[in-house]
Amino acid sequence: MFERPSDEPRFGDPYELTAIELPIDDCPWRSPSLRRGFERARLDAGLSFDATFLEPSSDDHANVPPNVPRNQKPEVAPQLQVTLGDAGERDLNDPTNRWSERTRDTYDTTRALVVSVVGADHPLKSISRADVRDLIEVLRFLPRNANKRFPNLTPKEAAERLRQSGEGDTISAANANVYLSNLSSFLNWAVNEEIAERNPARGLRLPDEVAKRDKRNPFSAEQLRLIFNAPLFRGCQDGDRGYATPGAERPQNARYWVPLIALHTGLRLCARTILGGARAHDAALVRLSRGGDGGDRSFEDGKSSRSISARE
Repeated sequence: MFERPSDEPRFGDPYELTAIELPIDDCPWRSPSLRRGFERARLDAGLSFDATFLEPSSDDHANVPPNVPRNQKPEVAPQLQVTLGDAGERDLNDPTNRWSERTRDTYDTTRALVVSVVGADHPLKSISRADVRDLIEVLRFLPRNANKRFPNLTPKEAAERLRQSGEGDTISAANANVYLSNLSSFLNWAVNEEIAERNPARGLRLPDEVAKRDKRNPFSAEQLRLIFNAPLFRGCQDGDRGYATPGAERPQNARYWVPLIALHTGLRLCARTILGGARAHDAALVRLSRGGDGGDRSFEDGKSSRSISARE
């Protein structure tokens, strides 16, 4: 029978325990009784844990980073700010925008003006109410046809020149409000795309002192005489670039017919130029109706769909 040597300590005897080393092949690790013996010996020695397990092994990696405390959040790399110039390009190239070519040109003109005043590298999220009010000050004194009159000046410089000199006509309040409305629509798009947090242009408009009923005054008799005595109607060089130069040609293209149709029918420019929906009846009447070659264009109200006399 196996007998324990007299110098071997019993479990429970007082002794100092620093570490336990056993040949791995000779140690029956799967024995529950042996594991319980180790735990009892550790506790009797006053050790809450075996310090050997905390010592680094010789094959530990030296470049392993320390553990992040639970109450400390890992650092997140800062996201790049979207600039005004980049956001404007995204908006113009967004395939979900159902714009006509004219609408796209209008938004592109607005974008160019805003970028010129605010700056293409200005972070979109940093655009403030004050920035929009600076734009309004430029619009208040922006000359008409500023690009043609002052090709070497920025819109801000052209507006400042007119403000100081007081000479020349500015764009109308209605035209300025079109710029502000387009800017507001762009910022609403940016908020929906989650690249802006708010729309600082919301509700900012210039007061329009011209009453709506006074914005379309009829032509006087003298004005009509000047219009229809032009070379286009009396004889011009050609129907293209020479329509304002006297000559022997009498071209009858759209430039010739649109003013005449307006004179005899009272149609406005938009209604005159979408006559793709017109239908002729008995060569005496022209029926204006929805549809036809006008695409998705429509009349303002039901009364616009009517029959008119086709006079020579």
